[in-house]
Amino acid sequence: MTNRYKERNDEKADEKRPEDAAERWDRDFVRELHAIRRPKILKRIPGLNNGEVWILGAIWGLERERQMERIRVSELVKMMHCPAPAVSRQLKSLESRSFILRETDPEDRRNTLVSLTDAGIAKAKEMEACLNEFARGVYERMGAEDMEELIRLLRRLRHILEEEEGRWMSAGRNRKEEAPKKGKKKGEMR
Repeated sequence: MTNRYKERNDEKADEKRPEDAAERWDRDFVRELHAIRRPKILKRIPGLNNGEVWILGAIWGLERERQMERIRVSELVKMMHCPAPAVSRQLKSLESRSFILRETDPEDRRNTLVSLTDAGIAKAKEMEACLNEFARGVYERMGAEDMEELIRLLRRLRHILEEEEGRWMSAGRNRKEEAPKKGKKKGEMR
């Protein structure tokens, strides 16, 4: 049995010791990265949850970028870096409110295509206007020079993060592999 009181006191003692810059950067980097990933402005989009905002925005962006009316769900999953079931849940929710239309790809029946309805386009434009207004406020406060530098650094950070994630995954550092197995083992009694 562990002594939780002793563990807490040890943690408090560690907190009092001077930390080096790398430890502070680690903590601050993770904190800031987490805060940026969860923008509260998305909650200001009426009628959509955060996931729906991301999905609707991705469909809207892909349709305009590629000048296509229909997008494969597999492309959307790849772009979103989300599990397929999570994307599917959001699509189902958007479809139930007539923002999108899902249909089977006539050229390859294994694929599903999604497209925005008129209501979906209207909601995407409303969302885009809200986010653009918010972004303009941020740009004005940051200033052009700082904004250019921030965007350059964020692009560099994204590429480094993708490379590190790839390196970790290829090295077999996978949470699923490291997680303790649940359930009983063969011959084990509960």
